Amino acid sequence: MDITGMTMSALGMHRDQPKVQSALDRAVALLKTTGFVKTTGGFLIPGGFSTEENSNSTAMAILGLAAAGVNPATTFVGDKGATPITNLIAYQKADGQFRWMMGSDDGALSMSTEQAVYALGQYDYLLKGKGSIYNFKKVVPEPDPKPKPDPKPAPAPKPSIPGKKPAGESSASSSSEVDLDKQLPKQPINEADEVPLTGTTATQDALPQTGHQSVWGSVLAGLFILLGVASYQTRRLKQR
Repeated sequence: MDITGMTMSALGMHRDQPKVQSALDRAVALLKTTGFVKTTGGFLIPGGFSTEENSNSTAMAILGLAAAGVNPATTFVGDKGATPITNLIAYQKADGQFRWMMGSDDGALSMSTEQAVYALGQYDYLLKGKGSIYNFKKVVPEPDPKPKPDPKPAPAPKPSIPGKKPAGESSASSSSEVDLDKQLPKQPINEADEVPLTGTTATQDALPQTGHQSVWGSVLAGLFILLGVASYQTRRLKQR
């Protein structure tokens, strides 16, 4: 019984291969006519390893049937609605382990528990259409798609100029603005340094001169002198 169930679980992944389906059909027919115990819902084919029903043999039969696409809970129904699934669950103890023999704690309960979990897991896969529990092919995840650029990107904000308010803004200054008139010290005005402005659109008639402006005035005067000397030398050269 155990070897038949294990072989069915292996062949169940290759039902598209020649002669596999016919071999599975013969195994299912054997379980129906010879292996199924209608009074309990379990499976038993007496042999050299066991002459009584046990959870291992029933679990391997369930595993093979579910892997072959056969629902053991609907295909094998015994007395009072007993099925292989109800039979296997009846072996489970309160702590979660599965017994090997019904009503006994003798035997390798770790193996009984392991094989019962395989069988119930494969039965759950059958109900959900997920194939074999032994299909270990890894699905390679698709890479994340590259982000597409925004067709209409938002314009970058223009940098604000300290002390300058945008058009339409209230005349009340904000805390982030800087008043340069309040930050810089006032220079005293000397009436003698005033120079009249001509040819400009300034509304003032004169611009007060500071110490720096006097220096620039000296530099401009020196440039005019150099230009005059250069012009004089050019005329002398032309005369020669």
